[in-house]
Amino acid sequence: MQENKVKQKNSAVEKAIFNENGAVKVDHTEQKSNENTTKKQGKKRGLLILVAFLVTALTAVTAFFTASQLKTVALERELDAVYKRAYIGTVESVENIELNMAKFSASNDYANGQKYLTDIAINAEKAENDLQELPLRDESKFSTAKLVNQVGDFSKYLSNKIALGQDLSNEDKDNFIVLKNAIIRLKQTLNNSSVDEINFSSSKGLSKIVAGFDELENLSVSFPELIYDGPFSDGRESREIKFDLGEKLTENEAKEKLIKSLDSLGVKSLNYLGKTAGKINGYAFSTDASIGNLYAQVSEQGGRLLLLTVSSNSTKSSENVEIDAEKTAIEFCLGAGIESPMPVWKIETEDFITLNLAYSIGDIPIYSDLVKVKISKSDGNVVGFEAFDYYINHTSRNLENASKTESQARQKVSKSLQVEKSRLAVIPVGETAEELCYEFVCRENNETFYVYISATTLKEMKIFRVVKGTEGEFLM
Repeated sequence: MQENKVKQKNSAVEKAIFNENGAVKVDHTEQKSNENTTKKQGKKRGLLILVAFLVTALTAVTAFFTASQLKTVALERELDAVYKRAYIGTVESVENIELNMAKFSASNDYANGQKYLTDIAINAEKAENDLQELPLRDESKFSTAKLVNQVGDFSKYLSNKIALGQDLSNEDKDNFIVLKNAIIRLKQTLNNSSVDEINFSSSKGLSKIVAGFDELENLSVSFPELIYDGPFSDGRESREIKFDLGEKLTENEAKEKLIKSLDSLGVKSLNYLGKTAGKINGYAFSTDASIGNLYAQVSEQGGRLLLLTVSSNSTKSSENVEIDAEKTAIEFCLGAGIESPMPVWKIETEDFITLNLAYSIGDIPIYSDLVKVKISKSDGNVVGFEAFDYYINHTSRNLENASKTESQARQKVSKSLQVEKSRLAVIPVGETAEELCYEFVCRENNETFYVYISATTLKEMKIFRVVKGTEGEFLM
């Protein structure tokens, strides 16, 4: 027992060191060793935690970029679908133009030929609208759009001459042949490539179309500008923008503004498709709205809604839906920032109602400042909107007083016409001028005419005839 105690004592003494003052100094070697071991284990654990964190972060980053890439691919596919629809629409319209031009050339009956000319004008407008949505550079789109516009204009010019009982001159016939040959070449260009073979996101993939369009650039011929689907709705390409669109916005700023203006359509979010170039530069967006697949263009300056098309989910008309088309169109225009819209023309087909609305000062429509609103008859929703003419032409105006009375102007209307309605209106004259006129809606037998007599000079400024086409009534 005693011996064991001595050994334990000696062991303890071996671990003690006397200092100079004779005090015992304890050796902490073993304690430090334990602490070092603990620190090493802690560092190891910290390193493992850091590695785990980095792995998690890397996984998250990878997932984020994968999701972003998938989203980008989805947007590219969506944009590609929009372009393909526009290309198919262009092809169909150009084929219809070429077919009706061929029929007109083969016809020896001018009265019957007017039907072909009307269909040419209608399809020219459709082709121009679809062309504007294609991702082509400005020069190519402009030259091709100008060609189809001129074909439509010239067809209406010929139709008007026929309606007045005038013979077509040799120059008229020669110009028609020039345009017909240009349309044939355009048709061949479009048919050279299948829509499934075209890569709309690549300039190389579009090169064949662009090359074909560029060949048509020098085939444009100057003809009188006429209207398309409503009074005074043509000629925007050559006009300077009069309206102050506002400050330049970013993509996100324009998106937020657009979402607010499309709230009535149930739009909560939008997919950015890219920039659009033209007379008014802008941004393009798409989404799946509650009423169908939506495509919209807004101006880069001010975020103004320029173009809207909706592929409606409802395709069949319903007798249960009561539509106040004018009220719906006015409310939508006001929500889009259009000032004092007044309905001035309506085209009604089996499935849709399309209205032209003009900016108005009091009860006087300003026909230069037009917007178009298309409404589905199946559910009463807005499925189309176009406001390029409005923003190009809209500006403050000080209207001159009508120095001539309505009674004086009525005397200038042909005695063969029966006046049914009249009002003051401002109409465009030439490229930039405008004229305050009396607008007379007249009837002769079963035909309707719009006659415009200057309210200051009593000069006859314009006469339009209402023509029934395959898709509603048109003014020519």
